[in-house]
Amino acid sequence: MGTISIRTVQALVAGCLVILGPVPAVANPPRGFFVTHCGFSHSLRDDPIMFPGAPGASHRHEFFGSVRTNARSTGRRMRTGPTTCTLSTDTAAYWFPSGSLGGVRLRPTFSKAYYFGIPDRWVALPPLGLKMIGGNPEAADEGDNPHATWSCGASGPRQTPIADHPYDCRPYAARWSFVDSVVGRVDFPTCWDGTGNSPEDVVYQVEGRCPAGFRHRLPAFRLQIHYGTLNPCRSRDPCGPSSSGRYVRLRLSSGPYHPLHADFWNTWHQPAFLRLIRSCLHRHRACGVVADPV
Repeated sequence: MGTISIRTVQALVAGCLVILGPVPAVANPPRGFFVTHCGFSHSLRDDPIMFPGAPGASHRHEFFGSVRTNARSTGRRMRTGPTTCTLSTDTAAYWFPSGSLGGVRLRPTFSKAYYFGIPDRWVALPPLGLKMIGGNPEAADEGDNPHATWSCGASGPRQTPIADHPYDCRPYAARWSFVDSVVGRVDFPTCWDGTGNSPEDVVYQVEGRCPAGFRHRLPAFRLQIHYGTLNPCRSRDPCGPSSSGRYVRLRLSSGPYHPLHADFWNTWHQPAFLRLIRSCLHRHRACGVVADPV
C-alpha cells in the first residue's frame, strides 16, 4: 500500500488542498481511495451504538481510533481527545468483536479504515455523528454475512486470497513480510437517506442500486482488523482459503467467526475529512495511507 506524500498531507491538514467544482472528466477513472491506520486502543464490554450509557452490557469489543470511546462517550469529547490513528484528525471510533483461540483472548495489533470513491460520481461527506454497523452480528453461517470476509492482508498489488472464513496465514507470512496476522474485513452500507445519523439511516445496495429513500451515496467504506494470530485453525487439519471453515478455532466474543461485524462512529474532524474526500475520492487519486507529517 502506498503512502501519501508528506507535502500532500501538510497541504491537506493546513486546508490548502480544497477542490471545488464538478468531478473532473477522466476516461475510465480509477477508484480513488485513502486509508487511515489506527493502533489498538482498548478492550471493553461496551457498545456505544447498541447499548449507550450501559457499561458492560455488550460482548467484548476491541476499540481503535478515539481513545475515549466507551458506553458513555459523547461526540464532542471524542473529537477533542487523542486518537491511535496515524492521522490526528481521524478521531473517529472503530470497533470489532474480540477474538480468542482456545479460550485465550487474542490481542489485535491494528486496524485500517479504507475509504473508496465511485468513478464518475460524487460521494457525500458522512455526517458528523453518523453511527453505522457493518456485517451481520446475527449470522448463523457464511451465507448470512456476505459483507464480511477474511484474508492475510495485502500490500500494493500483492493480495492474499479473500475467503469467507479465517485461514492459516503462515504459508503467506513465509513468502511476504507484510503478512502479520489473519485479517477480518467488513464492508459497510453506502446508501444514506441524506438526513439521519443512526444505523437505520444507511442501508446496503440491492442488486447494485440504492433503494428508494436512500439515494445519497457515501464513500465505500471497509474496516479491517489484524487479529494478532497467524494460525486461527486446528494445527493438524487443512485450513486454507479454498477449504471449508470447519477446522477454524478462532471464535469471536459474539459467537463463532460467522457473525463478524464492525462499528463506526463518525467523530472525525469534519473539515479534514472533507478535504480528503475531495482531494482523493472526487479526484480519483490513490492516496494510500494518510498520516501526520513527521
